[in-house]
Amino acid sequence: SWYISLSALDSCADYDIYADLLAQSETCEKLKHVPEVTSTVAELKVGHYLYETCQPHEYLDFHIKVDDEISRNMVLEVESMEDAMDTEALSIYLFKGSIPANRQTESRSEYSSSHIWTLSLSSHDISNGDFFLSVRCGPQ
Repeated sequence: SWYISLSALDSCADYDIYADLLAQSETCEKLKHVPEVTSTVAELKVGHYLYETCQPHEYLDFHIKVDDEISRNMVLEVESMEDAMDTEALSIYLFKGSIPANRQTESRSEYSSSHIWTLSLSSHDISNGDFFLSVRCGPQ
């Protein structure tokens, strides 16, 4: 068992940004996206939490609608409610717009040393629209 918490903060974030250049022979390819999100995606609201459970290797997806009211810094937390400490019990991923079929993203948290997996977004990285939090249960 675990719960998800969504918070909106007024503080700033500091990031280190690195650029990798592709060789001229390499080409960029657009990620393919799943057509539509099904109705099994739960809605997350700022300041609220919910309890969920999942099976090993299962993904649970959650929708966050960002508008002018919550377009400031955002922190997403997922906490394992299990007594045993497993640093890879959960993984969390954040997507903008839709969830790609390969579920690849730079916004992810795959390890925890304290039962809490956290993702934070600066207000510079947030724009109005749909965000999706995907939680994957590890091999329990």
